[in-house]
Amino acid sequence: MKARKSVYPHQESFFKEKVRSLYAGASRSVPINFLLALLIYILLLRHIPVLITWSWLGLMASLSLVRTLHARKALQIIDTSNQQLNRHYYIYIAGTFLTGLLWGGGFVLMTPFLNTAEISLLLLTVAGICSGASGSMPTSRPAFLAYFAPAMLLPAVWLALSSDAEQMKMAILAFAFIAAMLSVYSSTRKVTLRAISLQLEKEDLMGDLESMNQQLEITSLTDALTGIANRRNFDMILGAKWEFCKHKKQPITLILLDIDYFKRYNDSCGHAAGDNCLTEVAEVLTRQARGSDIVARYGGEEFAILLTGSEWNGGQLLAERLRQGLLDSAIAHPDSDISDYVTFSAGIETIFPEKDQTPDTLVKNADKLLYQAKHRGRDQSVFSENVQLFTKA
Repeated sequence: MKARKSVYPHQESFFKEKVRSLYAGASRSVPINFLLALLIYILLLRHIPVLITWSWLGLMASLSLVRTLHARKALQIIDTSNQQLNRHYYIYIAGTFLTGLLWGGGFVLMTPFLNTAEISLLLLTVAGICSGASGSMPTSRPAFLAYFAPAMLLPAVWLALSSDAEQMKMAILAFAFIAAMLSVYSSTRKVTLRAISLQLEKEDLMGDLESMNQQLEITSLTDALTGIANRRNFDMILGAKWEFCKHKKQPITLILLDIDYFKRYNDSCGHAAGDNCLTEVAEVLTRQARGSDIVARYGGEEFAILLTGSEWNGGQLLAERLRQGLLDSAIAHPDSDISDYVTFSAGIETIFPEKDQTPDTLVKNADKLLYQAKHRGRDQSVFSENVQLFTKA
């Protein structure tokens, strides 16, 4: 036989929400429950022996206090942890049973001393409390029945066993109320549980959407081929770093490098090999750069590396490490005029950002230096005059 599939997904979250809902309702309903008990005590005090009323009210007060304090503590635990959910659930059921038993038992103990009108008042009070319980415990049938059964069945059965005609009529009404209340509770419970399930599904959906949005954001900022930052990401970081360096009066360095004769490489080896070449170059750049350096694919076979917080010659030193790292990788180039292996040309610009300058100044200068490196024969790096000024300084 196949196991019955649960109507409600995410059982652990669903059960946690059920228990949390019960205790949230208890934190409000239990004090109200005691106030009604106090009201009954005041109204019926002169007719019932003091021992019975004081004992009943004392037990109700003690139980209400314990349940209220436990509800507050349990809510704090439930909101931060999934541990001991079952334990709190069964403690709640035990508390509702004892409360219901006090109401039902109190009714049985008090009615011999009351007239018909007062019995009717007490029965209506118990029925009203049970109606309220259906609203505060719609997520758990066991908890509701643990309260409802002793609170209503004991009075109904007690009245039914009476020989008084008026009390017999009240018993019939009590049983009718029990049947109606069970029907109403069943409908309320289904609606409430479905609402909780939909809320959890909505939260899961929102979580999935947020995760997808984060993934899309990452994708939109990452080059799909090489896995490093793309042009959009680089431009965003460049703007932020530029403002930081301008504020701190620190230099910012940009290395723009271009793989030499990459079109020929693609034509000779194929686009798949070209993609592998770009990926390997990106790995070399990432390995050689510092953790604080930004390595990005700037477009096609062009890469950009942004340095901040480095010495004046940090770009030069990094460029040489990159060149050596690429040489060590020994990526064969079958159609290069300058080497048997893949090489690059680079332009390196270092600037102290000024108020009248923009990040485009850095990019344009580095691009001009890259052009000079290609014009001079490729496989080399060209540095700006700023670096020479820093050297002299």
